[in-house]
Amino acid sequence: MVQSVPLAPRERFLALDVLRGAALFGILVMNMPSFSWTWWPTMKSDEIWPSWWDGAEIWVARWFFAGKFNSLFSFLFGIGFTLQLERLSRGGKSPMGPYLRKMGALALFGAIHAILIWRGDVLLTYVELGLLLLFVRRVPDRWILVLAAVTVLLAPIASAVQTAIMTPEHLAAEEARDAVLAKLADAAYAHGTYADATHARLRSLYEYYSDPWSLAWHGQMASTALLGCFAGRRGYLTSPEAHRPLLKRVLAASLATGILAVGSMSFLRASWKPHVISFVSPVLSALYNLQRPAIMIAYVSGFLLLATAGRLPHWAAKLAFAGRMPLTNYISQSIICTTIFYATGFGFYNRVGPAGGFAIAVSIYSVQVVWSGWWLRRFAFGPIEWLWRAMTYGHAPRMAIAPATSSGARPDGAPLADR
Repeated sequence: MVQSVPLAPRERFLALDVLRGAALFGILVMNMPSFSWTWWPTMKSDEIWPSWWDGAEIWVARWFFAGKFNSLFSFLFGIGFTLQLERLSRGGKSPMGPYLRKMGALALFGAIHAILIWRGDVLLTYVELGLLLLFVRRVPDRWILVLAAVTVLLAPIASAVQTAIMTPEHLAAEEARDAVLAKLADAAYAHGTYADATHARLRSLYEYYSDPWSLAWHGQMASTALLGCFAGRRGYLTSPEAHRPLLKRVLAASLATGILAVGSMSFLRASWKPHVISFVSPVLSALYNLQRPAIMIAYVSGFLLLATAGRLPHWAAKLAFAGRMPLTNYISQSIICTTIFYATGFGFYNRVGPAGGFAIAVSIYSVQVVWSGWWLRRFAFGPIEWLWRAMTYGHAPRMAIAPATSSGARPDGAPLADR
């Protein structure tokens, strides 16, 4: 009988780890406002932070980061799902047991993270994506693309329905609810105890999961996970050298689509106001959901073209260290940031604007890359990744670093598609 075992470091694809490492930085940049200050429901972020340096950071984050890196992470999740099921199925054994244990362990990590550490957890969403992908694992490729297109449309459709059925009374109640949540966050994170912060996190989770409109965001994540599943089946990232002509066409098409959508959003955004009934909201939602995967795909295809042409700077491969420890680094980002900003730590909540938050994100991520490299020169897995594998496979994998192979398995010198 073939026993399921965790993936060894030498079997990894460097391209996936580098992209995953880059996604961790982008996600930290976009999470920083939720860590560091309260979003007031009647104001836009550039009204809360009016200085030019904060405005510059808001502009850069909005057009180059927002939606692109969580979509990249879900895209890579879809690829990883495909590769894992393919590997677990070798030898004729069903992958269902270890895969479901893997999702169960991730759900436990997500619940701990969401309740005890930070309200903005995304791990529980990835559990949902993992189960969705399990249901479509035998669906033909063309229908995977159809499903991806359908899920892209969920948010614009939801926004259009909201615009059609919302009354001024509904909007007033929604605005009042958001104001209550904002005050609760202020009291808990800026001045409260750990118990106050935990109560605020539980309230936030309840409001989120009891709101049917939140499913629209899950559709956004599902669309890019499905695209990743398709790309994983076709081998676009695991053997990019064989797909360079296609990657060039994809880069041109996705970049043009993304730029057109972003330009249209920029024009329309000036007339958008929160909690106001307007046709602008569903149009902006449609454009956002179009540019989000388009620019992400442009990032990926551009990266692969540069990598296969040997034009990436040497330091880019260092991002693979962070990308090989995504769960450890993601959760540690939450621990570090809540310690910096919450009253239970250093108490900088509502005192650091977007530009300062970006500088903190760069500092944290730089340390994580260095620390991840130090750790992975000594151990085969990140600490939480090791625990995750132990829970998945029912036995503790060996932590000692495997010897380097002649093919160059380590992420600081391996060929792009080496495994």
